[in-house]
Formats: sequence, C-alpha cells, structure tokens
Amino acid sequence: TLPAQNHDVVWHFGDGCGTGSAGFGVNALDFGNEISQYYYLKESDKLWMGISNVSVADNKGNLLFYTNGNDVISSNHEFMENGRFLLVEDTCARFFNYQAALVLPLDNVDRKFILLHTNREFYPEVDNLASKLLWSSIIDMNENDGLGKVVRRKELVYDDFMMTGKLTAVRHANGRDWWVFRFILRTQRYHRFLVQGEEVIYKGLDIVPDRPNDGVGQMHFSPDGSKAAIINYPNSGVGNVLDVFDVDRCTGDLFNQKHYQWHDEGNFVSPGVCFSPNSRFLYSCNYDTLYQYDLSEENLLQTREVVGVRDSFSYMNFVPYFWLMQLGPDGKIYMSTSNGSQHRNVINNPNRKGIECNFKQRGLILSTRGGLSIPNHPNYRLGPIDGSPCDTLGFDNFPVSKFRVEDSTSLQIQFVDLSYYEPESWSWDFGDGTTSNEKDPFHEFPSEGNYDVCLTVSNANGEHTFCKQICLVQEGRFIAEIPPIRDTLLCTGDPYEWSVAVSLIDTLSMEDFRFSWMGPNGFSSDEQNIFLEEDGTYTVEVEHLASGCITYDTMQVVFEEVISSATYTSSQLDFSFFANDDSSMHEWDFGDGNKSTEQNPMHTYLNPGMYTVQHIISNPCKSDTSYLEVNASLVHTNNVSAESIRIYPNPTSNEIYFSGFSGKNRNARIYDTQGKLVLKRKLASDDRKLSLSHLSKGVYIIQLKIKDKIVVSKTIIRH
Repeated sequence: TLPAQNHDVVWHFGDGCGTGSAGFGVNALDFGNEISQYYYLKESDKLWMGISNVSVADNKGNLLFYTNGNDVISSNHEFMENGRFLLVEDTCARFFNYQAALVLPLDNVDRKFILLHTNREFYPEVDNLASKLLWSSIIDMNENDGLGKVVRRKELVYDDFMMTGKLTAVRHANGRDWWVFRFILRTQRYHRFLVQGEEVIYKGLDIVPDRPNDGVGQMHFSPDGSKAAIINYPNSGVGNVLDVFDVDRCTGDLFNQKHYQWHDEGNFVSPGVCFSPNSRFLYSCNYDTLYQYDLSEENLLQTREVVGVRDSFSYMNFVPYFWLMQLGPDGKIYMSTSNGSQHRNVINNPNRKGIECNFKQRGLILSTRGGLSIPNHPNYRLGPIDGSPCDTLGFDNFPVSKFRVEDSTSLQIQFVDLSYYEPESWSWDFGDGTTSNEKDPFHEFPSEGNYDVCLTVSNANGEHTFCKQICLVQEGRFIAEIPPIRDTLLCTGDPYEWSVAVSLIDTLSMEDFRFSWMGPNGFSSDEQNIFLEEDGTYTVEVEHLASGCITYDTMQVVFEEVISSATYTSSQLDFSFFANDDSSMHEWDFGDGNKSTEQNPMHTYLNPGMYTVQHIISNPCKSDTSYLEVNASLVHTNNVSAESIRIYPNPTSNEIYFSGFSGKNRNARIYDTQGKLVLKRKLASDDRKLSLSHLSKGVYIIQLKIKDKIVVSKTIIRH
C-alpha cells in the first residue's frame, strides 16, 4: 500500500475466486491502532489475488484501488473502468507470478499512478517459464467521482526473455523518478528503465559478474535505496541463490555483487527476502528457516544466523511454510506463507542483531484466510540524495517524525523511531521533565499518569515534531481503542454490538474504569459495549480511575445503502413488476389506488392510461424510492411489445443497450428521479445503444417510445 504520513493502513487481499489454497476476502491492517490492528472488510469474488498483489491507499489510509496485474478493482470492489483483462480474458486466471505488478505515484501525487505489470508463461524458444513482456498502464483517480479509470491500457515497454516476476523499484536520486531493473533470462545482463512521469524510458544494458539464477523468489531494495537483493530457488539441484548488489541511484548501476548459493534440507520452493528498516540487516527465508545477514560485514554468508525455525503448526490441513516478506510502515517485517492461512509471521524488531530481532510465528492473525501473497510495494518514503550530482529538481529531504511504542514492564517503555526523509538528529521530550537524544530510547517514567511524549527530528533542511499521549499505570501502559470497523456495515435487523478494547481490562476489574459514549441523535452510554443502530459518529472516553488516565477514540458508522432498481414487463393492461432484490422489504403503489408488499407483484389495470408506479425498498436501517412511468394500453404500437424489449446491462457504467425495439419513429428519453429530462434522442433504424457518459452516477428512468406512445419505461442505474 502507498502509506499515509501519520495514518498507515495496508489493505491485504486473498483469493476471491473460491478455488485453490488461497483465502477469501479483504482485510485492512490499520497500524494506527495498537490493540486491534486488523479488520475484515468484505468478501471478494472478483479475481485471483493468490500471488501477485498490489493495493494503494490515499494519504488518509482510504483504499483507492488494488490489482493483480490483470484486473484493476476500485475502492467499491467493482472493476475499474477500462481496467479488466489487461493480460488475459479470465478474471480468475491463476497468476503464479510473484511481484508481477508494481504501482508508482506520478510526480509524488496520490491521484494518478503508473502500473507496471508483466507476464509469466512457458516459452518453447527458451524451454522455460519467463516474463517476456513488460507493460505500463496509467490509472487516473480523478475520473468517475474518485473511483478511477485506466486511461492508458497495457502499453508495451519492452519485449525480451526476462527473469520471472520480481518487479520492484527504487527512487532515483532526484527524489521524483524511479529505477526499475529487469534481468535477462540466463544471463549476467540486466535492462535499466527510468520511470519518469507517465513514461518508462529505456536506459540500456549493463552486466554483473555472476549470473542470478531464475526461479521462485523475491526482490527488494533496502529502505535507504543503497542495496538490492534477489533470492531465487530454481530447482533442487541448484538450491537457494542469493544476490546482493550496491545501487547507484544516480546512474542506475548495480555493482559490488555478492553471489551465494546453498542447499537447505528438503526440496521445497518458497524463498523470500527483505531488508531491515535501518538497511543494516538482510533477511532471507525458505521453507522452514529464517536467516539474518549483517550488511555491515563484507562476507555476508559468514554473518548468516538462523533467527527463526518453523514449528509444527498446520492450518486447515495445510503446512504454512515461510515465504514472501514485506517491510511494514510500523517498522516490522511481515511474512506470508506458501499455503494460504489466516496468519502472518512477524519480525517485530528487525533492526536488532540475531534472535533479538524477535521473530514471532503467527504474530498477526487476520480475520479471514489470506492468500499466498503479501502486498508488493517499494519504499515510497525515500527522498532525493541531497547534494548529489543528480539532485537537480529542487526536492529536499524535510524530515518527518514518527515513532511507535513498545510496552515493557510497569513504567518502563521502549520507543522505536519510524521517522523518514533522512533525519540526522533525534530529540525526545518524555513529558516528565526528561529528554533524550537517542534514536530508540528506553525510558522509565517516575509515576502513573498521562505523558505527552514528543519526538523532534531534524536535518539541515528543517525539523518536524510528532507527539503521542502515553498513559501509564503500575500494571503497564493503559490503552483504550475502538477496534477498526469495516467501511460499510450490513443492516441485518439485529443491532451490531461494539466494544471498546482496553489493554489492562483482564488484569484489573471493570470497576477500575469509567466509560462514556456519545453518538448520533443524543445517544449516550456508560457501558463498555454498545449497540449500533444508526449512522453517525460515535466517540468514547475511557478513564482509569486510580491514575486519572483518560483516552479517547472515535469511529464513523455507515450502514449499507439499499437501491431500488425496479423493472416491469407488460401485455396491454397486465403488468408484472420486479424488485430485483430479494433481501429487503418492498412496498408498491401502482398509481391507481392499489398497493402491494410482494417482492415481484402482478397487477392488472382496469382502465388504459399512464400511471406512475412507486417502489420503496427498505431494510431496518435504510430505504430508497424509485418511480416507473407505465403505459397501460389495449393496443400494441407498431407491433412492438414491452415483453420483447431487453434493456441491458443494468446497472451499467457508460452505455446502455436495447434489443427487440424496432420500427419507425422511435425515440428515447431519460429522466432523473426528480422528473428532469436529462437525455432526448431520436433513434435511427440501426441505433441499438445510448451513451450515458455525460450523466453522473445515480438512478434514472429510461423511456423507449414510438411517436408519443411509451412502449417501455424502466429504472436504470449508472455506477
């Protein structure tokens, strides 16, 4: 995910096709929450996300879109306009191509992006799997009311037999552009590409001393952009191959290669690689072993140390072997598994040497089963190399302060710096009259209470301060948070029970806390748990009575909308109405004094004429009303009947089609729900569609007429 400055949310997607070993559903990981970090958003049945996985959020953590390289999905979990089938016409195609898609922001903005994507196929010419084609597509989030549009599709960047997957990037030293490297299959040569705005510019070939063997694996750049690492497992005969390079971010050169090869026990294929936040340590894994390397030493293999060994845990009869890794915005490294599971392994302190890195298997438990992959993203927070020959665009590294808090014992707290954009000095104010200039200080507070802890980071360009309230009691740090909530709640008729999470509630008793909730329409409660019955903002205040510590949290509750999309067919005075929704309650008013609460009622008008039919759809939370203008007539016009006419697709995006509507003097009219005429078109004999691109998203009524006689009146939805 493209992370936000102070509100980090990573969206994680499992397989939504219902087959194979990967999971189902969409999870959001909110690193701003310390107790309940993840939440389940919704089921997804759109595409296979088992291996290749990229998601992008705005600077507030809101989902913008996600992709597997073949299909692009908007934040409403529908296919983005022009974003289907970028590679093959199969939504559930199983793309076993690790890091096959990469998203980069254009000119450091969060409304326009370039998507780089590649294939993985068997080519007889090389008798092997290869990523032969590299494409680029442009995604503009300003289109379609923020749902985005793929405004440039699948433009070929390069055609050559290249190493499979392993598509990532590092920021150019100018602080704006990006370097992408693609190794040519079975050679020591690599292509260099410079992503500059919407263009991907080929920068020629270069060569390294040792050939990186292609296979299952992963590639990453260090957070400071100075190094690159590739791990591959070609086959059991070759074993594991690790290549580490120094990187020149000005020229795009890879140099000072370190090439290592070894065999682990077993013939299992699941290698991953990742760097620590401080860029000193490198981690690699395969099958059941996690290694750490110290990059400050010349011979990495001599520094290799086992820091994790897989235990005997299995999930749904699958063994969750170690696999792909990704550095999170909280400075921890998260590891996926080679079989889909509900867990992610976590390296909690990757800046520490040896087993002090604190590797925890199943350190993160997702709310649903996840796929094999982990979201693929480079370090978006890497700036220019100030003062270098390439620092030509006027960008400077203005430091941004950020830190996380790790609980220790009693009043002792470990602070971990997460600042970025090249801070050179750290100044901590613990709010108790003491300070520190350490990067990751360990501090003991004098007594219980609230402390405003502030970190100021600075360099030659400026300084920035970030503060966080720490509330301490003798038993440890007091935290109270509302767990993250999915963006839209389904309305089932049963109120949702929601509870504020308190870190010490199992250690202390309920009598030690005071709860105070406020919500919409005068809602209030002094209980830990509340029931959500309507939309609005809910705020809770939690006080630890003995210490006086008080914390606050807020959540926004939105219930899912219901939309009336009623249609009908008719034969003279006999009408059949269809609600097109079987999950809600329905009310029909046929405009002649008769009503019905059936889902799909039939009605016969006693007299010919024009009638306005009202349809109300509702659930215990929401309702929606639409209107149909129907013509009850004893005479068919031009031998065209409503039963023979099909209007499709519905809902639609840009165009509506119709069939079974022929003859002379045909015309079409579209009205909004207020009765305003928004489109009027005289139809030629070969007209079979109408463009809706000028209309905003919403509900409309389309009428097909012959002369002045309405043949069909139908509600349509443009989404």
